[in-house]
Amino acid sequence: MVNKTGKNGVDNGIVPPDAVLAEALCRYAREKLTTQQRIEQLRVELGYCIKRTKLQALQRKFRTPSVRRPYPPEIVEELVRDKVAQLNDRTKGPETIVRLLADEGNIISRSLVRSIMHKIDPEGAALRDHSGHFTGRMKKTYDSSSCGPE
Repeated sequence: MVNKTGKNGVDNGIVPPDAVLAEALCRYAREKLTTQQRIEQLRVELGYCIKRTKLQALQRKFRTPSVRRPYPPEIVEELVRDKVAQLNDRTKGPETIVRLLADEGNIISRSLVRSIMHKIDPEGAALRDHSGHFTGRMKKTYDSSSCGPE
């Protein structure tokens, strides 16, 4: 693998203070940046040039929120219930709830939010379901009462 930046781990720039670094990593997690995007943002914003292994070590050290490090199920269900109740709008789907929770610093997977939303409000999920909507083809229907004598 070619080292495009010319750095070999000896001079990675000035290491930012822990508080600044932890805040930046949490912000990148809320923005759902990829690993490569996080590395680039650290280089651009803080002048700190690191690779994937160091980034992962820092994320473990600062306990950066992640979908792969989920909260206990009771807490997740409570967060989702609160957010759905706060919106009081059954047309908002799981992606909206995930984004709103991420803005508050709670990183939760979409599939988990979706399953909880189906459990607490199945009618809302049915309202958002577009599978039965008009697709452009009309089905012919026949009235059985007009088909011959009885």
